Amino acid sequence: MNWLTCCRCLEIIILCCVFVGLPPAHSPRFASAAQIETAQHHLDQGAALFRQGELKAAEDSAKKAIQLNPSSAQSHHLLGMILFKNRKPVEEAAAFAYAIKLEIAREIAHVHV
Repeated sequence: MNWLTCCRCLEIIILCCVFVGLPPAHSPRFASAAQIETAQHHLDQGAALFRQGELKAAEDSAKKAIQLNPSSAQSHHLLGMILFKNRKPVEEAAAFAYAIKLEIAREIAHVHV
C-alpha cells in the first residue's frame, strides 16, 4: 500500500468516526475546575515530553490528561500525535477523530450561545 492510499484510508476512518460517532465509553463527561487544571498540567507536561522525544512518558501524560478531562480536544490531539510517532495508526485515527468531534461540538455550542 502506498502513502497516498494510507492517507485516504485514514481520512475515511476519521470521517466515519466523526459522523457516525464513537461508542458511549468515549462520551465526554464534565470535569471539575480542579480536574481541568490538573489535566492541563498533564497536557503541558505531555507536550514538553513529546517535543523532547520521550514518547512513552508523553503518552502516559496525555492519557492522564484525557482521564481527568475527556472533553479536551487538545489532549486527544496530542495523543494522536504521539500515536502517529509510535506508528499506531488505528489508535491514532481514533484519537484524532475524537479530537475533531470534540472541536466540532465546541464550535456548535459556541455558535448557539
